[in-house]
Amino acid sequence: MYACVVHGAGDLRIEERDPVAPASGQLAIAIALGGICGSDLHYYHDGAVGDFRVREPLVLGHEVVGRVSALGPDVDGPAVGTAVAVHPATPCDSCAECARDRRNRDCPPVTRGRNWTSNGRDSSTIVASASTSC
Repeated sequence: MYACVVHGAGDLRIEERDPVAPASGQLAIAIALGGICGSDLHYYHDGAVGDFRVREPLVLGHEVVGRVSALGPDVDGPAVGTAVAVHPATPCDSCAECARDRRNRDCPPVTRGRNWTSNGRDSSTIVASASTSC
């Protein structure tokens, strides 16, 4: 698969990456379209968003749509071929922060959606939680 990867300010590359098979509770999505967010532009132009600097190659993107291409074990939907959008900042409901009812501020998937310091979704295929794809 291919991914849009920033290596630093002004250094954006299309790279081939190994595909990842969906695990339990996940599905694979063949990406059709992805939005370009302000954070993507900051990472490209400045190599950072606020205090978050690119320290290693980073796959950009978190606003994507596509079609389900495979289901992980125990996932019964949405069916292969279904058009889906992936929510970029859905609380996990299983971490300590969610247990303390701090889902909107401190849950790692939510803060990654806001600050985007982990690999994003600008790839030809992604694996996502079945619960965050609708």
